[in-house]
Amino acid sequence: MLHFVLREVPALLGALGIAACGSLPTPLPPPPTEWIRLQISPTLANQTELFSTCTPPGFGLAVQQAGGVSFTAGQTDLILQWGAPEPVSGFASILGTDSLTVVVHPDNPATSLSLDALLTTYAGKLPAWDWDYLGQNPAPLTAYAYSPTLDIQRIFNSAWPTAPSSLNREVVLVPGPAEMRTTIATDRSALGFLPSTWVDSSVKPIRIDPTPPSWQKQPILAISALEPQDASRAFLLCVQQGMEP
Repeated sequence: MLHFVLREVPALLGALGIAACGSLPTPLPPPPTEWIRLQISPTLANQTELFSTCTPPGFGLAVQQAGGVSFTAGQTDLILQWGAPEPVSGFASILGTDSLTVVVHPDNPATSLSLDALLTTYAGKLPAWDWDYLGQNPAPLTAYAYSPTLDIQRIFNSAWPTAPSSLNREVVLVPGPAEMRTTIATDRSALGFLPSTWVDSSVKPIRIDPTPPSWQKQPILAISALEPQDASRAFLLCVQQGMEP
């Protein structure tokens, strides 16, 4: 019996050694030593996968969402937003374009609105404040919009010859397109607007007649204090290629 045990122990140890070698963890890559600090508008939050893919090897990407262009000394390398601010300071480059689309709940039978009716609704001059008044369906209407500092709201406001100082107090504000799309998809009475790249089957686009030219193919811009170099430049070129239609 003792002889049997002595013969089997080395084999057992060998097996344990193989198992131990096979379970060694894969070494993790070293953490990045340099970072691209990116500030984006919420309208571009659907492009985060592209931004990650375009980050050069050896660099990290720090992304912060913000509602407007603001350079903080030493904190931001690039700002990405939809539509040109007034005025553009520093360096600016066009990465792509997007258009504004008015949307409703998929069950809403409305297919179009006049531009005048749409702007009247958001300006708070709609007497009945419902879809029936617009000649669509006998249901309540809830209009949704964004903070006036957000790029998409500035683009929407460009449809007014003279934009109102504020929207109707009954207009409900949402933080960004992600929240707008979710809200429209769950509220049968909703009226709102999105960048076209955010529109999917959960919402229904409707035609606005006439469609303001300022809503069509507005530029997606990269803005920085100085012209980007090296890794930042490579990042922007990759993003530009990824946004090409």
